Amino acid sequence: METRRILLRGVDPKDYPEMFVWRNSAKFRNFVHYNSSTISFEDFVREFERDAKVRPHQYLIERKETGELIGLIFSHTLSKTNGYCFINLFISEKYERKGFRPEAFALLFCHLFDSCLFLHKIYLEVFEYNQFSLSSLTTAGFKEEGRFKEHKWHKGKRYDVIRFAAYRDSVPRFAKIIEKFF
Repeated sequence: METRRILLRGVDPKDYPEMFVWRNSAKFRNFVHYNSSTISFEDFVREFERDAKVRPHQYLIERKETGELIGLIFSHTLSKTNGYCFINLFISEKYERKGFRPEAFALLFCHLFDSCLFLHKIYLEVFEYNQFSLSSLTTAGFKEEGRFKEHKWHKGKRYDVIRFAAYRDSVPRFAKIIEKFF
């Protein structure tokens, strides 16, 4: 999957060192992952390879112009019976707020609905203190569907985890985002 700016590609073990740096970054630990501890490289490899088994669609986001890695996007908790899955997305700080997040998300979102005919909706979860993501999701038309009260411990305080959803009927809206980048 690609646009003129980015390529979503599979992960290769040669990518592990950069992914390890991301995994231990404060941004990843505070905004993407429930485990906020830093880990060793060996533990990262074990964690990543374990998690890869339950992530049916997992891609690195690569900037086509330079070949640099921008981030990681993956789906998980795919339920064929109930027709949903979750998406997680990480963009490295260097590439924040340059439009890569919605571009990568729209690519995977449309791909999932194209390839998984049983899929009805896609969830994203955001920690309450992540105001940038909360604002972005609301602006993009995602609907809050649930709130897990005091579910995340962060910097000495408990925060809610907010679950947002977008449905199959949102595909045309996300396809328009992709069209901007062709």
